[in-house]
Amino acid sequence: MAAITYRGMAGPRPNGSFTLSGILPTSMDPRVGSENFTADWLAAIVSITGRLVAPFARYQEEQEIAMLPGTLLLLVGSVDVPGLPDSVVLLAEPGDAPGLPADSTGLKQAVIEQITAALARPPVTVNTPGRFAFRPPRQ
Repeated sequence: MAAITYRGMAGPRPNGSFTLSGILPTSMDPRVGSENFTADWLAAIVSITGRLVAPFARYQEEQEIAMLPGTLLLLVGSVDVPGLPDSVVLLAEPGDAPGLPADSTGLKQAVIEQITAALARPPVTVNTPGRFAFRPPRQ
């Protein structure tokens, strides 16, 4: 599905392109994808081939898009969003699709607008902690 989707992450930020080795759950809602902005850092992913699973999910309000194994993600930059302590990493599948921003400037503006709107909303219920925002095991 062509959409901008979000995933909370931990650990080092990517410094280049990479291929997913497993299914990566993401959300079209930055607040869900970051588990209420508690993740170490946030990735905005331009999805072209991700699968919209929300209509079949137990928690449809999570707006889940599953990124499939073998998906190539290109590091296309980062953007600072007022209200977040760190920049948002921008990742994208190669190619283009209707409804997606046409260029980097458009992508950055769309991400800023979506995250700013999410920051203004109240926290969401985190139904499955760790599903959308990776949490390394506590030692």
